[in-house]
Amino acid sequence: MRCKLIFIFAINLLILSSCFDGKKESNLKEHKTYYKSGKIKEKFYTDELNNKQGAAYVYYENGKIKEQQHFLNGKANGIAQYYYSNGKIEVRGKFKNNIQIDTTINYHENGFKDAIAIYDKKGQVLKEIAYYPNGKINLIRTFYVGSGQINSYKAYFDDGKLNEEESRFVEIKTLGNNQNLLVKLHNNEYLDSIKVNIIKDFLDTENGPEILRTIKFSNTNNLKFEIKDSDFVNDKISVEIIAEKWIVGKKTNIYQNLYSVQFDKNKPIPKDNLEGIYRKY
Repeated sequence: MRCKLIFIFAINLLILSSCFDGKKESNLKEHKTYYKSGKIKEKFYTDELNNKQGAAYVYYENGKIKEQQHFLNGKANGIAQYYYSNGKIEVRGKFKNNIQIDTTINYHENGFKDAIAIYDKKGQVLKEIAYYPNGKINLIRTFYVGSGQINSYKAYFDDGKLNEEESRFVEIKTLGNNQNLLVKLHNNEYLDSIKVNIIKDFLDTENGPEILRTIKFSNTNNLKFEIKDSDFVNDKISVEIIAEKWIVGKKTNIYQNLYSVQFDKNKPIPKDNLEGIYRKY
């Protein structure tokens, strides 16, 4: 599986919260910093524990707002907005307890959208959309819920015509009493040798993820295998599928496609979420 582009949608974590959690404004201390010119640079409030509370602002030296954010008990909550020096909005996002959630939108300086990222309530990115400066969609990527692994994408030319599409890399179904998995690969070129690795933890990147067990297949795009209780770690199963194509000549070359998915025990397997999950505030 090829990764076309990496977007950074994270907003700088200076972020603030929307209310005072029952504290009276009179109990809050106002803080201000200034440019050498004497113009205000930053303004925010803290409580008696020195936690940021309520609205906070960062200004350009010309007096226009650069950042507008909110805190609750020192943690980012609510809407956060960033602006260009001309006053036009650059980024709009939403946070809950320092976790980026819902929809973050980046804008070009001409007012067209630059990029959109959609997050679940745990901060997991679900979908990313990038735009050309003319407003046309450049790229759409979606991710399997809970794993961060790419599920599908579509790439477009700047005139709106489809350039490339890869979706449903891997189709996964449970059979019987959820004791068997049926995995279908949609790239039929990579069938010479297939390994299904049950992984302990995708996040173990220092030494590589620990493999709990391996199932091997060849010359088939339909992989059926039994799920064991020992395959689940913290009620999640992590599956890594390595599909290989061998080119034999004077020198044998092996090409690989790697697919990684993760899902919860006794819960439906994530579907392709390419369509229908974008929502506005």
